[in-house]
Amino acid sequence: TALIWIIIINVITGLTLMITSFAMASIPDTAELDRSLKWVWRIFPGFCLGDSLLQIATQSIVAGFLGDAFEQPSFYDTDVAGANIRYMYILAPIWL
Repeated sequence: TALIWIIIINVITGLTLMITSFAMASIPDTAELDRSLKWVWRIFPGFCLGDSLLQIATQSIVAGFLGDAFEQPSFYDTDVAGANIRYMYILAPIWL
């Protein structure tokens, strides 16, 4: 049915774009391009969800390893999940 196809498309685009973004951010030559493309990729809600969860997990893991030496930002900070949340909030009426 159509609902199944929409779910499959959202999962595939979200997962693929999240992995691509993570790989591009890890390579110094493509990190700047990744920062520019994230604003385009945030059109897909699956990417916003996946990227937010990845950033939250990364912050928690780094804080666990570094302890008090790492000042952990809020999860709602723009660099963690705030930008994705804001983008989904703005695009929600369009997607509905």
